Amino acid sequence: MMSPDLELFDPVRLFSDYLRVTGVAHLGPEPAGAPELLGKRLGVLNGTSWVTLWSNYFGRLYLPGVHLINVGNEAVQISFMQAHAKGEPCPPQSNIDAFVRYARDLVELAAVDAVLITCSTMNRAYRQVEAALEPYGVPVVQIDRPMMEQAVTHGGRVLVVATHGPTVENTQALLRETAEEMGRDAPSFLPADPEACTSFLAEDCLQARGTTDLTVCLNLASPRLEWALEAARCFHRAGGDLLELNAHGGYKRYLDQGKLRANVLPEHRAELVRWSEALCALEIPLIVKVNAQHDRPEVCRALEALAHLPLWGVHINVRDPELKTPDLAFVRETRKWVPGKLLVSGYIRSAADVRTCLEAGADMVGFAAPTIDDAGYIGRIAQEL
Repeated sequence: MMSPDLELFDPVRLFSDYLRVTGVAHLGPEPAGAPELLGKRLGVLNGTSWVTLWSNYFGRLYLPGVHLINVGNEAVQISFMQAHAKGEPCPPQSNIDAFVRYARDLVELAAVDAVLITCSTMNRAYRQVEAALEPYGVPVVQIDRPMMEQAVTHGGRVLVVATHGPTVENTQALLRETAEEMGRDAPSFLPADPEACTSFLAEDCLQARGTTDLTVCLNLASPRLEWALEAARCFHRAGGDLLELNAHGGYKRYLDQGKLRANVLPEHRAELVRWSEALCALEIPLIVKVNAQHDRPEVCRALEALAHLPLWGVHINVRDPELKTPDLAFVRETRKWVPGKLLVSGYIRSAADVRTCLEAGADMVGFAAPTIDDAGYIGRIAQEL
């Protein structure tokens, strides 16, 4: 008895079209194509067998004349799907070892000129495959790499859309690695899947604490409240301690969208209060960060509008852009509007600056720019104090 799904197809047409795309094994060059590509062989390293049809179609479309030789089987995909479902390293080392063997087969049996890894989940095999083929002088390319380079060059927040769960974390890892190799900051993003997001943040918390018992805070900017709430929940489940809502409007992408546009100003203040109320309802303590570069009386009015909320604290950038020093008068002014902790930052560059900010009413001070190239900066300030 034939499956009802198969009855929809004309088998002669199906296999005819399939062979038109895939072709059959042959020794000579492709019958037609770009002159500079004719005679070249590309080994295509797939994470599963059914992808071969896509690889051949798009390979012939974008590399006309190249002889495509595919390897990969469904056992690889089943293996990394099982590992992902169990929370184990994905892909397993056995999968990476298999890709190394397949890559050697492509070189030794088919004499390919280059190898392309088409599987996003299996991009973790790239370094080992590359090392294995180095003695042969055969280059290895990751299919996602150009996309990552474009994302890093563009900058800003990156939306990762994946149709397969095991792909997500490895795509993020490749994006970070690409940014490091290009000497750029990695675009900021969080995984869309709540479990993956929690795991991602848990790893960040673990790295931040290292061997020291630190309080870990997530600085959160989001164009949508529902995204902010989900990220906050994931961070709390990941073991995070504090959440900081970045509402000062310092992110151009969000400014262009009309979100977080100086939320202390009257036309946006209701949104600031609404977001703060929603985040305060969660279990994780909330800090609201604002920038005093805006109309300072409006900053104080915004703080007054938030005074009814059980905020853990308020973080204010109090820099004076003309004097390039912290504005101590503004620290004193805002102190009376903040019932919780008052955190200040901005042009604080010495132990003396720290002392004067604390004497003006701040509970905590923060550093940013000086620490980028000097990891020991805060430690030296603390020793002076």
